[in-house]
Amino acid sequence: MSRQRRTFTPQFKREAASCSWNCGSITPTAKALTPEQQTIQEFQTRINRLELEKKTLKEATALLMAEAHGRRR
Repeated sequence: MSRQRRTFTPQFKREAASCSWNCGSITPTAKALTPEQQTIQEFQTRINRLELEKKTLKEATALLMAEAHGRRR
């Protein structure tokens, strides 16, 4: 008996590749089954948003400090 080779759609391949690069930063898109899972997904979404805001503020602060430091000289 020969084994049939599995095939994947282009969309599946794109999503799999995307996940392999961003698996630590994405929130699952599947619907939560229980209230606890739903709460966890909401918290994960909020954490991701807050971490992005923190990163943005950190970068903006660094740019402003560099600019202010450059004016003094």
